[in-house]
Amino acid sequence: MKRFYLLIILLFSIFMSGSILPDACYDSDGDCSVDNIRDLDSIYEAVDLLTNPFGWLEAQQFFADIPSQNTIDAAFIHVYWFTDINFGAENINIDYWNSTHWVNCAGPFTENESLQLTTCNLTHLKKEQLFNSLKVRIRGQDTDGFPNAFAYIDLIELKVNHSAPPFFGTSSFPNKIFNGEEANISVQIYDDIGLGYVILSTNETGEWINYTDGTYGSPIYFTSEKTGWANFTWKNNSFFSGDVAWKIYAFDITGKANETNGSFFVQYKRNPLQCLDSDGDCNVENLQKNDGLQEMVDLLTFPFGWLEIIDWDTNVSRDVFLSDVKLVFEWKTDIDFGASNIYIDYWDGSWKECAGPFTENESLQETFCLLNLSYSQFNSLKVRIRGQDTDGFPNAFIYVENVYLLANFTPMRKNYLIVDLITPKTLTFVAQNHTFMVNATVYCEGGNCGNVSGIVRYNASSIMPDTPISGTPTLPLYIVDGFAEKKCPTNPLDDLNEYCNLTWKVNATGESGSAWQIGVLFNSTNNATQANHTINATIEIQKCIIDVTVGFSHIDFGEVLPNSFNNPALGNNANIYNITVNEGSCLLDLWIKGDDLLGASTIHVGNISWNTQNNFANAIKLSNNYNLLKNKTTFPQNITTYYWINMPPTFHGKLIGYITIMANKSVV
Repeated sequence: MKRFYLLIILLFSIFMSGSILPDACYDSDGDCSVDNIRDLDSIYEAVDLLTNPFGWLEAQQFFADIPSQNTIDAAFIHVYWFTDINFGAENINIDYWNSTHWVNCAGPFTENESLQLTTCNLTHLKKEQLFNSLKVRIRGQDTDGFPNAFAYIDLIELKVNHSAPPFFGTSSFPNKIFNGEEANISVQIYDDIGLGYVILSTNETGEWINYTDGTYGSPIYFTSEKTGWANFTWKNNSFFSGDVAWKIYAFDITGKANETNGSFFVQYKRNPLQCLDSDGDCNVENLQKNDGLQEMVDLLTFPFGWLEIIDWDTNVSRDVFLSDVKLVFEWKTDIDFGASNIYIDYWDGSWKECAGPFTENESLQETFCLLNLSYSQFNSLKVRIRGQDTDGFPNAFIYVENVYLLANFTPMRKNYLIVDLITPKTLTFVAQNHTFMVNATVYCEGGNCGNVSGIVRYNASSIMPDTPISGTPTLPLYIVDGFAEKKCPTNPLDDLNEYCNLTWKVNATGESGSAWQIGVLFNSTNNATQANHTINATIEIQKCIIDVTVGFSHIDFGEVLPNSFNNPALGNNANIYNITVNEGSCLLDLWIKGDDLLGASTIHVGNISWNTQNNFANAIKLSNNYNLLKNKTTFPQNITTYYWINMPPTFHGKLIGYITIMANKSVV
């Protein structure tokens, strides 16, 4: 029997940060001293809980000076408290003010004579909510009224980890290059946490492409340095002319991103491929670069001596607009030998003068003509330089060093559909008689695409999708929420780069083990806009699949003191470390393992314990080997996990490790 595995890697982290303490407090007694709740020092602020409807203490004014560019990585409220016991203390709750109303984030708790740490996760709040309007409240009730029950608060603190996205410093890149040459794009990047990697994106194909496969040297990876250079070398011999825009995306080790952009201009350069001259011995290689090798033309030829370029190395297509065609000749002559009447001409059904006449000159001259040509004239262009020897003895020569054409041209804009299949991905397993989503996006490149619609299809009679999926129950697939064809809700897509996204809910009714190709065909009512089909994805139908969702991305222990034990993860009391076996999943065995925490020191993974109940008493030590978390787990089912850490003496700093959750089909 096949056994399938699902591995999910999670990040363990310990953030070290200072506390942000309240500057004011109020309570239902009317006698709150903020100094009593700013230190963990066994000096408590007492609150009488026999107040209608409850007794309360409220901390305010959590002020912090955080740079404007920084964003919040994590924010938690810590409240240390306990109560009288056997006096009726009940319904202890922790709330926070989100700038509009109170939100309960922990509780209710019953009476407890031991000092408790209750934590609330406020990472989702904005900076202005945390530092301009945040209020934290602990409240409770005295349920019997005699003798009065009190709550005792030792410390209320806000712990915030924040960092800035990468930012860019010095940059260097060319403003202009010739086609076929290289452009070196270099930017210096800084980050307060540490750089992760950078990606280059360019638009020379007509759309933005992010290069993650090594093209142009992208991506570039860093090893947590706080500053570094990103150096990319752009070269594309198929790109002839025009403005190339580029973007560089920089990511730090926490995933924060920033971008910078720029551009350079690629100028089309056309070199001679074949030449003739009045001497009958023209060597085109002497004319292809400025290298001191010159082609000599005797000017004592009737009616003049001449050199003509009759062929060039490349042509351009019909679908371009030509502008600023520049013909360049680099030349000189003998002096005092009668060289005169030097002209530059071009052929346009007949020879046309575009520069001259010039007299003799022993210094190398760069003479150019600006030509207004159609694409056909440009492709068939002939040019020449000519002159006369006016005295006849000794013979006067012209020396031609270099000849080339420069041109700017831009593609004629066309409107076409750019399509993308978002889901399903390349290969997706679907449980029999369960649904999956098909989601696709279409972009109108160039504008004026008209009314656009998409048809979701499968391969009923060929290798590739060719048949709309049925809108009524049938085999092997049918649409649950409508029909195969859906129109873009924002039609017409006439604005430049306007787009729409379409989604279908499809039920997989086919035989177990059968596989089907899925794709979406987009077309338009505008006959000038060509239809386009997405790439295809394969759907394989199975009796059941391994379908597990881990509802958390990291386990955060916050700031932990050295030589302390059984420190709970910050999310334990909020029950956030959830693993869900989804509908349609097979019977699963779930496993767990971990790695050592690495940073300023190393903490062995055995210092971390886990349990499926919020109870350390019977917690299991995490190991480098897989331990069974739960076996023969049916769907739908949610398993909540809890974590604790022992902190041996260690250096101050951030420690990171990984936890792996694995699922495999249970053997029945």
